Amino acid sequence: MPGQLTANVQKPKSQKELVREYLKRYGTLRQEMEELKMQVKDLQNEYEKEGVDIKTLKKVMRVIDIIASVNNKGTYDELYAQLEKELVKSAA
Repeated sequence: MPGQLTANVQKPKSQKELVREYLKRYGTLRQEMEELKMQVKDLQNEYEKEGVDIKTLKKVMRVIDIIASVNNKGTYDELYAQLEKELVKSAA
């Protein structure tokens, strides 16, 4: 019976095996990322043909992501209002 227990224990993988596995998985992920980039580009082209201003839409989406990541909304709102007033004054 003791021999059966040790038979199920797997030998640790060598550094070479681990690196080979890593590179294979990494290559697969990079390929999938490239495919997703192409799908996003196709999606943008599709909606741009329909008249959507994709460049502006992407900027708005970035702003929304930034706002969503702010921890202190009260401070953000105060600073935003102050900066907006200052920028409007300097633009006039």
